[in-house]
Amino acid sequence: MTTKVTNVSTFQVPIHGTLNGKPVRILALGEQEGKSPVYLAVKQDGKSEWESISAFHIIDPNALPVTTEALRHLALTAVK
Repeated sequence: MTTKVTNVSTFQVPIHGTLNGKPVRILALGEQEGKSPVYLAVKQDGKSEWESISAFHIIDPNALPVTTEALRHLALTAVK
């Protein structure tokens, strides 16, 4: 039985990550009772599934927060 997913937001560019150690592309974020929040991910076999965000490991550097070092560099260049 599939539980309804609500408040879905899609990403313009898929985010690369892993689910149970296998590569996936994350396409959307939503809310699902009992798992909320959840990501919609496409696996290597082309099948997609909604899974709790805690089950994923994001490996896409463009989707990760900026490092402290990068923020420090931006602050120093803005002062000049």
